[in-house]
Amino acid sequence: MSFTLGKRLFSSRKSRLLDGFNRVALVLSRNLARIPFPSSIYFSPLWEEEVKERVEKAYSSLARKGFSWVEIGSHSQEVEPLSWVFPQLLSDSPEKILIHKGNLGAIINHQDHLSLFAEGEYRNLESYWKRLNKWDDFWESKLEYAYSEQWGYLTSSPSRLGTGLKIYMRLHLPALSFLYGEKRVFQWFKDNDRFLVEVYGEDDQALAHLFVFSNLFTLGVKETEILKMMQDFGKGIWEWEKQVRTSLVKSSSRQNVFWQMMERLYEELMEGNEEQNEKKILDFLSFWFLARDEGILPEGWGFEFMKSADLWDKIINGGLLRGQSLKVLGFLGIELGRIWNDV
Repeated sequence: MSFTLGKRLFSSRKSRLLDGFNRVALVLSRNLARIPFPSSIYFSPLWEEEVKERVEKAYSSLARKGFSWVEIGSHSQEVEPLSWVFPQLLSDSPEKILIHKGNLGAIINHQDHLSLFAEGEYRNLESYWKRLNKWDDFWESKLEYAYSEQWGYLTSSPSRLGTGLKIYMRLHLPALSFLYGEKRVFQWFKDNDRFLVEVYGEDDQALAHLFVFSNLFTLGVKETEILKMMQDFGKGIWEWEKQVRTSLVKSSSRQNVFWQMMERLYEELMEGNEEQNEKKILDFLSFWFLARDEGILPEGWGFEFMKSADLWDKIINGGLLRGQSLKVLGFLGIELGRIWNDV
Protein backbone atom coordinates (compact mmCIF):
# COMPACT_ATOMS: atom_id res chain seq x y z
CA MET A 1 0.00 0.00 0.00
CA SER A 2 1.16 3.53 -0.66
CA PHE A 3 -0.17 7.00 -0.23
CA THR A 4 -0.19 9.58 -2.99
CA LEU A 5 -0.60 13.28 -2.51
CA GLY A 6 -1.59 15.43 -5.45
CA LYS A 7 -0.06 18.89 -5.59
CA ARG A 8 -3.53 20.38 -5.64
CA LEU A 9 -4.75 18.54 -2.56
CA PHE A 10 -4.41 21.43 -0.18
CA SER A 11 -5.24 25.02 -0.96
CA SER A 12 -4.45 27.61 1.65
CA ARG A 13 -7.45 29.69 2.65
CA LYS A 14 -6.15 33.21 3.00
CA SER A 15 -7.83 35.53 5.44
CA ARG A 16 -7.21 38.96 6.81
CA LEU A 17 -7.23 37.51 10.30
CA LEU A 18 -6.06 33.93 9.94
CA ASP A 19 -2.85 32.58 8.46
CA GLY A 20 -0.94 29.67 9.95
CA PHE A 21 -1.32 26.90 12.50
CA ASN A 22 0.23 28.67 15.49
CA ARG A 23 -1.68 31.77 16.54
CA VAL A 24 -1.80 34.20 19.44
CA ALA A 25 -4.54 36.53 20.59
CA LEU A 26 -4.42 39.16 23.30
CA VAL A 27 -7.85 40.18 24.61
CA LEU A 28 -8.74 43.02 26.98
CA SER A 29 -12.18 42.87 28.61
CA ARG A 30 -13.77 46.25 29.30
CA ASN A 31 -17.22 47.42 30.44
CA LEU A 32 -18.84 50.83 30.49
CA ALA A 33 -19.55 52.52 33.79
CA ARG A 34 -23.11 52.56 35.14
CA ILE A 35 -24.46 50.04 32.60
CA PRO A 36 -25.34 46.43 33.51
CA PHE A 37 -22.80 43.91 32.23
CA PRO A 38 -23.76 41.38 29.49
CA SER A 39 -23.83 38.61 32.11
CA SER A 40 -26.41 40.48 34.20
CA ILE A 41 -30.14 39.66 34.08
CA TYR A 42 -30.66 43.43 33.87
CA PHE A 43 -28.74 43.72 30.60
CA SER A 44 -31.86 44.21 28.49
CA PRO A 45 -32.01 45.01 24.75
CA LEU A 46 -32.40 48.64 25.81
CA TRP A 47 -29.01 48.62 27.54
CA GLU A 48 -27.52 46.64 24.67
CA GLU A 49 -28.60 49.37 22.29
CA GLU A 50 -27.21 52.02 24.65
CA VAL A 51 -23.76 50.41 24.54
CA LYS A 52 -23.96 50.17 20.76
CA GLU A 53 -24.88 53.86 20.39
CA ARG A 54 -22.03 55.02 22.63
CA VAL A 55 -19.53 52.86 20.77
CA GLU A 56 -20.84 54.06 17.41
CA LYS A 57 -20.15 57.68 18.36
CA ALA A 58 -16.55 56.79 19.17
CA TYR A 59 -16.28 54.75 15.97
CA SER A 60 -16.84 57.75 13.66
CA SER A 61 -13.17 58.75 13.85
CA LEU A 62 -12.08 55.14 13.25
CA ALA A 63 -14.05 54.87 10.02
CA ARG A 64 -11.84 57.55 8.50
CA LYS A 65 -8.80 55.43 9.41
CA GLY A 66 -10.00 52.35 7.53
CA PHE A 67 -11.73 50.44 10.31
CA SER A 68 -14.83 48.41 9.43
CA TRP A 69 -18.12 48.10 11.32
CA VAL A 70 -19.67 44.64 10.93
CA GLU A 71 -23.00 43.55 12.41
CA ILE A 72 -22.44 39.92 13.31
CA GLY A 73 -24.88 37.33 12.01
CA SER A 74 -24.93 33.55 12.07
CA HIS A 75 -22.98 33.42 8.79
CA SER A 76 -20.60 36.36 9.24
CA GLN A 77 -17.38 35.30 7.55
CA GLU A 78 -15.49 38.23 9.03
CA VAL A 79 -15.56 36.68 12.50
CA GLU A 80 -14.93 33.07 11.45
CA PRO A 81 -11.13 33.41 11.83
CA LEU A 82 -11.68 34.54 15.43
CA SER A 83 -13.70 31.47 16.35
CA TRP A 84 -10.71 29.84 18.04
CA VAL A 85 -10.65 32.77 20.52
CA PHE A 86 -14.42 33.40 20.80
CA PRO A 87 -15.96 29.97 20.08
CA GLN A 88 -19.51 31.03 21.04
CA LEU A 89 -19.55 34.27 19.06
CA LEU A 90 -21.54 33.09 16.03
CA SER A 91 -23.97 31.01 18.07
CA ASP A 92 -24.58 33.74 20.62
CA SER A 93 -27.57 36.07 20.55
CA PRO A 94 -27.70 38.81 17.87
CA GLU A 95 -26.76 42.50 18.19
CA LYS A 96 -23.04 41.78 18.37
CA ILE A 97 -20.72 44.16 16.52
CA LEU A 98 -17.20 43.64 15.17
CA ILE A 99 -15.00 46.69 14.62
CA HIS A 100 -11.68 45.82 13.04
CA LYS A 101 -8.83 46.74 10.77
CA GLY A 102 -6.68 43.77 9.91
CA ASN A 103 -6.06 41.78 13.08
CA LEU A 104 -6.79 44.61 15.50
CA GLY A 105 -10.36 45.07 16.63
CA ALA A 106 -13.16 45.06 19.17
CA ILE A 107 -16.24 42.89 19.68
CA ILE A 108 -19.19 44.71 21.20
CA ASN A 109 -21.73 43.17 23.61
CA HIS A 110 -20.32 39.66 23.67
CA GLN A 111 -18.58 38.50 26.86
CA ASP A 112 -18.26 42.11 28.02
CA HIS A 113 -19.32 45.45 26.56
CA LEU A 114 -15.99 45.59 24.74
CA SER A 115 -13.61 42.74 23.99
CA LEU A 116 -10.56 44.45 22.53
CA PHE A 117 -8.22 42.12 20.66
CA ALA A 118 -5.00 41.84 18.69
CA GLU A 119 -4.63 38.50 16.90
CA GLY A 120 -2.00 37.06 14.59
CA GLU A 121 0.78 34.59 13.94
CA TYR A 122 2.63 33.19 16.92
CA ARG A 123 5.64 35.36 17.73
CA ASN A 124 6.89 37.77 20.40
CA LEU A 125 3.91 39.04 22.38
CA GLU A 126 5.35 42.48 23.03
CA SER A 127 4.47 43.85 19.59
CA TYR A 128 0.86 42.71 19.98
CA TRP A 129 0.65 44.21 23.45
CA LYS A 130 1.90 47.62 22.30
CA ARG A 131 -0.82 47.80 19.66
CA LEU A 132 -3.51 46.53 22.01
CA ASN A 133 -2.51 48.91 24.81
CA LYS A 134 -2.71 51.86 22.41
CA TRP A 135 -6.08 50.57 21.17
CA ASP A 136 -7.29 50.40 24.77
CA ASP A 137 -6.15 53.99 25.38
CA PHE A 138 -8.24 55.16 22.42
CA TRP A 139 -11.43 53.63 23.79
CA GLU A 140 -10.76 54.80 27.34
CA SER A 141 -10.42 58.36 26.02
CA LYS A 142 -13.88 58.08 24.43
CA LEU A 143 -15.78 56.00 26.99
CA GLU A 144 -15.84 55.79 30.78
CA TYR A 145 -14.83 52.31 31.90
CA ALA A 146 -16.20 50.45 34.90
CA TYR A 147 -13.18 50.48 37.20
CA SER A 148 -12.51 49.89 40.89
CA GLU A 149 -9.43 51.03 42.80
CA GLN A 150 -9.57 47.77 44.71
CA TRP A 151 -10.43 45.29 41.95
CA GLY A 152 -9.21 46.97 38.77
CA TYR A 153 -11.29 46.67 35.59
CA LEU A 154 -14.69 45.16 36.36
CA THR A 155 -15.75 42.32 34.07
CA SER A 156 -18.66 39.97 33.51
CA SER A 157 -16.63 37.01 34.76
CA PRO A 158 -14.27 36.83 37.77
CA SER A 159 -11.82 35.01 35.49
CA ARG A 160 -11.16 38.34 33.70
CA LEU A 161 -11.31 40.70 36.69
CA GLY A 162 -8.36 43.03 37.39
CA THR A 163 -6.23 43.67 34.34
CA GLY A 164 -8.87 42.10 32.09
CA LEU A 165 -6.01 40.68 30.00
CA LYS A 166 -6.29 37.17 28.60
CA ILE A 167 -3.61 35.80 26.30
CA TYR A 168 -4.46 32.84 24.09
CA MET A 169 -1.89 30.72 22.24
CA ARG A 170 -2.87 28.02 19.76
CA LEU A 171 0.01 25.64 19.11
CA HIS A 172 0.23 22.72 16.69
CA LEU A 173 2.13 19.95 18.52
CA PRO A 174 2.10 16.78 16.39
CA ALA A 175 5.67 15.72 17.22
CA LEU A 176 5.07 15.75 20.97
CA SER A 177 1.78 13.92 20.41
CA PHE A 178 3.53 11.28 18.30
CA LEU A 179 6.41 10.66 20.70
CA TYR A 180 4.60 10.75 24.04
CA GLY A 181 0.95 10.29 23.08
CA GLU A 182 -1.50 13.17 23.03
CA LYS A 183 -3.34 12.08 26.20
CA ARG A 184 -0.13 12.16 28.22
CA VAL A 185 0.90 15.52 26.73
CA PHE A 186 -2.54 16.97 27.41
CA GLN A 187 -2.40 15.76 31.02
CA TRP A 188 1.03 17.33 31.54
CA PHE A 189 -0.37 20.66 30.42
CA LYS A 190 -3.48 20.32 32.59
CA ASP A 191 -1.33 19.64 35.65
CA ASN A 192 0.08 23.18 35.44
CA ASP A 193 -1.82 25.39 37.90
CA ARG A 194 -1.05 28.73 36.21
CA PHE A 195 -2.44 28.04 32.76
CA LEU A 196 -5.60 26.73 31.16
CA VAL A 197 -5.31 24.30 28.24
CA GLU A 198 -8.17 23.45 25.90
CA VAL A 199 -8.62 21.21 22.85
CA TYR A 200 -11.26 21.05 20.14
CA GLY A 201 -12.54 17.51 20.41
CA GLU A 202 -15.10 16.02 22.76
CA ASP A 203 -13.94 14.09 25.83
CA ASP A 204 -10.60 15.94 25.85
CA GLN A 205 -9.63 14.73 22.37
CA ALA A 206 -7.02 16.98 20.76
CA LEU A 207 -8.22 17.13 17.16
CA ALA A 208 -5.27 17.59 14.76
CA HIS A 209 -2.96 17.98 17.79
CA LEU A 210 -4.01 21.61 18.29
CA PHE A 211 -3.81 22.94 21.85
CA VAL A 212 -5.01 26.34 23.09
CA PHE A 213 -3.30 27.81 26.17
CA SER A 214 -4.34 30.85 28.20
CA ASN A 215 -3.46 32.48 31.50
CA LEU A 216 -5.63 31.56 34.47
CA PHE A 217 -5.08 34.73 36.50
CA THR A 218 -5.84 38.36 35.65
CA LEU A 219 -6.25 39.69 39.20
CA GLY A 220 -3.26 40.57 41.38
CA VAL A 221 -0.77 40.44 38.50
CA LYS A 222 0.48 43.18 36.20
CA GLU A 223 0.03 43.08 32.44
CA THR A 224 3.81 42.85 31.99
CA GLU A 225 3.92 39.83 34.31
CA ILE A 226 1.18 38.08 32.33
CA LEU A 227 3.02 38.83 29.09
CA LYS A 228 6.33 37.43 30.35
CA MET A 229 4.71 34.37 31.92
CA MET A 230 2.84 33.46 28.72
CA GLN A 231 5.80 34.31 26.50
CA ASP A 232 8.14 32.05 28.48
CA PHE A 233 5.56 29.26 28.71
CA GLY A 234 4.80 29.30 24.98
CA LYS A 235 8.47 29.51 24.06
CA GLY A 236 9.27 26.53 26.26
CA ILE A 237 6.55 24.38 24.74
CA TRP A 238 7.47 25.29 21.17
CA GLU A 239 11.17 24.67 21.80
CA TRP A 240 10.23 21.24 23.15
CA GLU A 241 8.17 20.53 20.04
CA LYS A 242 11.07 21.61 17.81
CA GLN A 243 13.52 19.37 19.68
CA VAL A 244 11.28 16.36 19.12
CA ARG A 245 10.92 17.28 15.44
CA THR A 246 14.69 17.47 15.10
CA SER A 247 15.10 14.06 16.71
CA LEU A 248 12.52 12.65 14.26
CA VAL A 249 14.44 14.06 11.29
CA LYS A 250 17.75 12.65 12.53
CA SER A 251 16.49 9.20 13.54
CA SER A 252 15.64 6.78 10.73
CA SER A 253 14.28 4.30 13.27
CA ARG A 254 11.79 6.87 14.58
CA GLN A 255 10.80 7.70 11.02
CA ASN A 256 10.09 4.03 10.38
CA VAL A 257 7.87 3.91 13.45
CA PHE A 258 6.20 7.13 12.31
CA TRP A 259 5.33 5.75 8.87
CA GLN A 260 4.18 2.43 10.28
CA MET A 261 1.80 4.44 12.45
CA MET A 262 0.63 6.41 9.38
CA GLU A 263 -0.06 3.20 7.46
CA ARG A 264 -2.05 1.77 10.35
CA LEU A 265 -4.00 4.99 10.65
CA TYR A 266 -4.78 4.94 6.93
CA GLU A 267 -6.01 1.35 7.13
CA GLU A 268 -8.20 2.22 10.10
CA LEU A 269 -9.62 5.14 8.13
CA MET A 270 -10.59 2.79 5.35
CA GLU A 271 -12.19 0.27 7.69
CA GLY A 272 -13.39 2.20 10.74
CA ASN A 273 -16.74 3.71 11.56
CA GLU A 274 -17.65 7.33 10.94
CA GLU A 275 -17.45 8.46 14.57
CA GLN A 276 -13.89 7.18 14.93
CA ASN A 277 -12.81 8.41 11.50
CA GLU A 278 -13.66 12.03 12.25
CA LYS A 279 -10.70 12.37 14.60
CA LYS A 280 -8.43 10.03 12.65
CA ILE A 281 -8.77 12.02 9.43
CA LEU A 282 -7.73 15.23 11.18
CA ASP A 283 -4.89 13.51 13.03
CA PHE A 284 -3.70 11.99 9.75
CA LEU A 285 -3.65 15.41 8.14
CA SER A 286 -1.80 16.84 11.12
CA PHE A 287 0.91 14.17 10.96
CA TRP A 288 1.17 14.60 7.19
CA PHE A 289 1.83 18.32 7.65
CA LEU A 290 4.51 17.45 10.20
CA ALA A 291 6.23 15.13 7.71
CA ARG A 292 5.94 17.69 4.92
CA ASP A 293 7.26 20.59 7.02
CA GLU A 294 10.24 18.57 8.28
CA GLY A 295 11.10 17.13 4.87
CA ILE A 296 10.66 13.47 5.81
CA LEU A 297 7.99 12.55 3.27
CA PRO A 298 9.34 9.58 1.28
CA GLU A 299 9.22 10.29 -2.43
CA GLY A 300 5.85 9.29 -3.84
CA TRP A 301 4.29 9.12 -0.39
CA GLY A 302 1.61 11.40 0.83
CA PHE A 303 -2.00 10.64 1.25
CA GLU A 304 -4.62 9.46 -1.21
CA PHE A 305 -8.04 10.33 0.11
CA MET A 306 -9.74 9.35 -3.12
CA LYS A 307 -8.45 5.81 -3.46
CA SER A 308 -11.71 4.68 -1.96
CA ALA A 309 -14.95 6.05 -3.35
CA ASP A 310 -16.65 4.82 -0.19
CA LEU A 311 -14.39 6.89 2.04
CA TRP A 312 -14.91 9.97 -0.10
CA ASP A 313 -18.66 9.43 0.10
CA LYS A 314 -18.40 9.27 3.90
CA ILE A 315 -16.51 12.54 4.02
CA ILE A 316 -18.63 14.55 1.61
CA ASN A 317 -22.09 13.01 1.57
CA GLY A 318 -22.07 11.30 4.93
CA GLY A 319 -21.17 14.45 6.82
CA LEU A 320 -18.13 12.78 8.34
CA LEU A 321 -16.47 16.12 9.00
CA ARG A 322 -18.83 18.62 10.57
CA GLY A 323 -19.03 21.20 13.32
CA GLN A 324 -15.76 21.42 15.21
CA SER A 325 -14.04 19.13 12.71
CA LEU A 326 -14.76 21.49 9.83
CA LYS A 327 -13.55 24.37 11.97
CA VAL A 328 -10.27 22.54 12.69
CA LEU A 329 -9.94 21.76 8.99
CA GLY A 330 -10.12 25.49 8.40
CA PHE A 331 -7.43 26.11 11.02
CA LEU A 332 -5.19 23.77 9.03
CA GLY A 333 -5.88 25.87 5.94
CA ILE A 334 -7.65 23.10 4.04
CA GLU A 335 -10.65 23.61 1.77
CA LEU A 336 -12.73 20.43 1.95
CA GLY A 337 -14.05 21.05 -1.54
CA ARG A 338 -10.49 21.00 -2.91
CA ILE A 339 -9.79 17.41 -1.88
CA TRP A 340 -10.19 15.03 -4.80
CA ASN A 341 -8.53 12.06 -6.48
CA ASP A 342 -5.39 13.39 -8.10
CA VAL A 343 -3.90 9.99 -8.86
